Amino acid sequence: DDDDDDDEEMDDSDDFGEEKNKKTKRKFGVEDIIDIEEELEWLEQYIASVKALKLPSNALDEILDKLGGFDKVAEMSGRTSRLVRNWKDEFVYEKRSANGVSMDEQNIFEREEFQAGRKLVAIISDAASAGISLQSDLRARNQKRRVHITLELPWSADKTIQQMGRSHRTNQRSAPEYKLLVSPLGGERRFVAAVVKRLESLGALTQGDRRATGVTKSWSCFNVDTKEGAWTILDIYHHSHRAVGALVGHDDGDLNAPLVRPPKIGVSEARAVAKICVDNPDIVDVNEATGWLGSSGDVEAVAAEIDLLHAAKLWLSLVGINVDSYEDVDANKLEGVVSRFLNRILGLEISRQQWLFDYFARYLEKTIKAAVRDGTLHRGIGSMGGRVVAFKDRTKLRLTTPATTPVEVLTIHVDKGLDYDDACAKLREAAAGGDDENNNASSSRRTTRRRRERSGGTTSVELGSRQQVMFGERDGFRLIRNGQFAVLIIEVGDASMRGLSVQTDKFMVFFPHRLPEAMRFETIRNRFPNDVTPGQAKIPWERGFNTRTKFKTDRIVTGPILYIWSDILNAQYLEDAYAKDTVRVVRAEEHDQGKKSGNVALGVILDFARYANILKRLEQKKHVTDANLVTSLQGERKRADDKKFKKRSDRAKKAARQRERA
Repeated sequence: DDDDDDDEEMDDSDDFGEEKNKKTKRKFGVEDIIDIEEELEWLEQYIASVKALKLPSNALDEILDKLGGFDKVAEMSGRTSRLVRNWKDEFVYEKRSANGVSMDEQNIFEREEFQAGRKLVAIISDAASAGISLQSDLRARNQKRRVHITLELPWSADKTIQQMGRSHRTNQRSAPEYKLLVSPLGGERRFVAAVVKRLESLGALTQGDRRATGVTKSWSCFNVDTKEGAWTILDIYHHSHRAVGALVGHDDGDLNAPLVRPPKIGVSEARAVAKICVDNPDIVDVNEATGWLGSSGDVEAVAAEIDLLHAAKLWLSLVGINVDSYEDVDANKLEGVVSRFLNRILGLEISRQQWLFDYFARYLEKTIKAAVRDGTLHRGIGSMGGRVVAFKDRTKLRLTTPATTPVEVLTIHVDKGLDYDDACAKLREAAAGGDDENNNASSSRRTTRRRRERSGGTTSVELGSRQQVMFGERDGFRLIRNGQFAVLIIEVGDASMRGLSVQTDKFMVFFPHRLPEAMRFETIRNRFPNDVTPGQAKIPWERGFNTRTKFKTDRIVTGPILYIWSDILNAQYLEDAYAKDTVRVVRAEEHDQGKKSGNVALGVILDFARYANILKRLEQKKHVTDANLVTSLQGERKRADDKKFKKRSDRAKKAARQRERA
């Protein structure tokens, strides 16, 4: 019995100890660990599923492996280890110093391998970019032209220039070719626009020329942070505000339609926007008296009315932009409008970001075209192009100014023809980005694609839910209807259209006998219906080149032209000259098929058909003083203001007439 009592006491104490242990486990969270251990099988399955994920490898290791491994590629970076493929075709970690060179000298060793030509590819990271020279040095064995590919554009223009300086230095055999990889996403265009604008400014500050940094047309198309870009965004905001107002029954919409018709958005996206608006009518301030325009107010009916301008107001409100607040913005205070728009849309989903930026790009192209038509687009200083530019004679105008330098008229002979070899070079540059080694292959690929569209169709690719023609797909030589002459067409993208998932249909047409001309593809297809290979185009191209007018005569006014600036405008206007509302400043450099003489002239180009009468009117002034200059500039300012006022007044009268008719 005593033994039984002892056993009972032991049982009681065990129960008490176990209960105490449970409390302790709960107190310190140990019970959670016990629960996880019970789910060990689930954990193993979870770990196995994570291991099965096909995650992207390290970009640096991937590039090294694809280009032949560390035996073929020189790596200059700050890392000490890397993944390499071994003889078993497996990836293993390996120290960079496994080649017998210490880590302190590793980047210098790799640079020497590249410069000596033992490795023809070099990868350089930001950590090792300072102090490394990779140009085609005349003292190095490897003097091949460098192709510098930037995988990720730096946030700073100064850092961009520093990176470009790695392959572009003095004592080099040839200048490098730069390729910047940029996705078509609107958000990334924000950073490119900022860098390009800074690069242009650096060129103007350091060398007095915005082209000095190499920011050419292919770069400047990214610079959307301009006066026209700000006008475009304000116009989109205005039409978005009016479109939503019409949809919810507050007004009749804007009788002045937007320059670009807003596209319909996806069905699912339209339903989502409609549901938010119907469920929360306060967001869009629905007019209770009239209700939804053209619908009963249910989700499906509202979704059927919604287009991009309706959705834009809601999307932009999600990232802190209230389009209604921009209705009364002063048109002269445009600073920050573009950068704010591009910064904020980064917070949207990629599909919405792309819808907005694509529409902005289309709208900007139309805005620029309208500015060109009205003569309000600031083009800067143009260049006088041609195979041959020859300075002939200078004639002093019979007028005096306070300046010591006389006002002169320079006669220039320009051969504006384009020979066959130069035309092929332009096609190769467009097809392969300037890579001459792959020109023939690229041209043949494009020719093959064009042969598939003989019937007038086009090759297209799927981009989201839309079918779009690939940019540059239709570049190449074409013949006029009788087959006697050939032209070259190359697609261009105004206002940052290049690289976007939108179709421009705008081409530059190069002729063998004169300067190029911009045309739409529909016009090209009617005038030049037959596409041919470069070989088939050679004879008709040379036939056209040989029939050209060898020299066209242009005349530019040089010297202290600021004193007669307003007089030039006035004379052009009175003589109804070409581009009479603007002064066209050009830069001419004398050369013969690329061989430069060193003579450069800067001045105002005159209409070749009206130049004599314009010069007569200028000479009637005889003497220009500083007081005359101030008076004429004030008069010019007044005339410009009157022109703007008249344009606004005409627009208001037109809108009023449209409302009366409605």
